[in-house]
Amino acid sequence: MDSSSYVDTLKKYSGEFEKRPLEESFLHATWSDFKVVPALTLIILGIMTIAFGFLAIFDNGFSAILIIRIFVAICLSLSGYYINKAQDYFKKYPYLLLINQLLIPITIFVLAFTGEINLSYLIISTIGLTLIYYQFFLNKFSLTVTASWLMGIGCILSGYLFLSISLSEFLMLLVFLIPINILGMITQRSINRSKRNEFTARVNLRHANKEKEELIQDLQLALAEVKTLEGFLPICANCHSIRNDEGFWERVEKYIQDRTGAQFSHSICPDCLKELYPAIYKEKV
Repeated sequence: MDSSSYVDTLKKYSGEFEKRPLEESFLHATWSDFKVVPALTLIILGIMTIAFGFLAIFDNGFSAILIIRIFVAICLSLSGYYINKAQDYFKKYPYLLLINQLLIPITIFVLAFTGEINLSYLIISTIGLTLIYYQFFLNKFSLTVTASWLMGIGCILSGYLFLSISLSEFLMLLVFLIPINILGMITQRSINRSKRNEFTARVNLRHANKEKEELIQDLQLALAEVKTLEGFLPICANCHSIRNDEGFWERVEKYIQDRTGAQFSHSICPDCLKELYPAIYKEKV
């Protein structure tokens, strides 16, 4: 497909390329820069999970929840490390991110079930993670939307089932989570379009430069094939033969033809016709 049509093939709602092979070619081409943000995000979330887990030791001591937190932290950190070390985009990348996107809220919901967090912590964590998912994880738009809305629904259900939220608190959750998800979707769409339009511009520029280089090479080749006559040419005053670089005398037609590629067709000028063939000249006159 012509690179100039890339912009026209962006999906309206996600900002990704419409055709998956084209989307993957974008990911392959930009992978070294593309992977940095999600990889660091996973590693930082892993470190934060471990930190909060050890802080909980001072309140509740060692527990099974601490083991779960450490397990999740290791999964996040190893996933981030693996993505960062990957030399090229791999097809399981979106699903590796999705697993982590689902693993984090599940851990929070387990904390709500065990009573280790309150409603405020549940809401703040869900809102913060929703924004992080849309802005920093850079997963496929459909998978990020799925993970984020599942996290929002899970937050509401956890509050209802485990934290005994009231109707006003339930409505407050909806007021926060629905617009936050819509804002997140708009943000990710904008990021997707920006990155892919930048990629398109680079591809178009690269193609334009390549075409220019090819044109220059064609012109240089054409110029190399054109031989020019320059300097003083020794020419016979009688027969008009020209002495070449090797010292041999050549007919003027052959000399010019060998050096310019010009082709000669012989004729006779009116003056010579009059001198050599006066009868024919008179007939023509």
